[in-house]
Amino acid sequence: MPFIKAWCWIAALVVVLCLSVYGSRYFERKVSFQGEDQPLVDDRIHIRYRISVQNPSNLPVEDVHVRVRIPLMETSFQRRTGLGSEPAAFQDNTSGNPDMLVFHWELFPPHTTRMVTVGADLDIWEVPLKMPHENPERFLKAEPLLESDHPEVKALAASLKGETQLQTVKNIFSWVSHNLVYEGYVRENRGALYGLLHKTGDCTEFAALFVALCRASGIPARMMGGYVSPEGGLLDLGDYHNWAMFYHGGYWRVADPQKKRLMEEEGSYIAFLTVTPSVSGERAVVAGLEGSGMRVGLNR
Repeated sequence: MPFIKAWCWIAALVVVLCLSVYGSRYFERKVSFQGEDQPLVDDRIHIRYRISVQNPSNLPVEDVHVRVRIPLMETSFQRRTGLGSEPAAFQDNTSGNPDMLVFHWELFPPHTTRMVTVGADLDIWEVPLKMPHENPERFLKAEPLLESDHPEVKALAASLKGETQLQTVKNIFSWVSHNLVYEGYVRENRGALYGLLHKTGDCTEFAALFVALCRASGIPARMMGGYVSPEGGLLDLGDYHNWAMFYHGGYWRVADPQKKRLMEEEGSYIAFLTVTPSVSGERAVVAGLEGSGMRVGLNR
């Protein structure tokens, strides 16, 4: 009996030690992100996408550069933890945009197509993380194609004001998602006022009008660009999408009036950029191409 009791005490001590070690590791992992008490990672996914670079001419092309966007390093719902490409590329730090890869060929042969593959590992959260280094106040001002200072935008925003900030957001979301008609992809960015006046647009106009109405109501909001990919894997680059984010209660939240999702499935939105609608080329993964006569194609 004493022998059995001794072993029971030893077993209990081992269990306590294991729980202590596990608990400390759990706590360290929980507080390691941005030095705050943040939720544990809900999912870890890998995404990849391919681009073809083509020289259709019968002459070689010198000094070819292709700039390709990559998922943002950090948002309220994602953190990039790994990055790779084939062929090798370098991050575009010269332009102040580290969320870009640059592929370079000193001499691109004639009648040749080269495939570019990019892969990224992402930690995903289903609940928002605080972003203490961001200043939401800068997303309150009117700007080209986000015409929050236009009289008609301001009048509509005033009519949608709710008793609370969140109710105002819900009113704006409901109005945009039910009054605009989705017309399919349109290459041109036409902006918030166009969406309001014509009651039509693609995902860009839906997001732009939501953002402009929020800003007119004193609620920080911004447009995002990227992909909706709940499980990762190979992206269809033709599915590029714009949505909105608004700032409420210390967190950035997702609003997608075109898909009629408000604070739903937020972890499935993989952001590649914060969109400035008036800047051309901000609706594409390929952000730049240098080389006479060169072409790029998107994996679909």
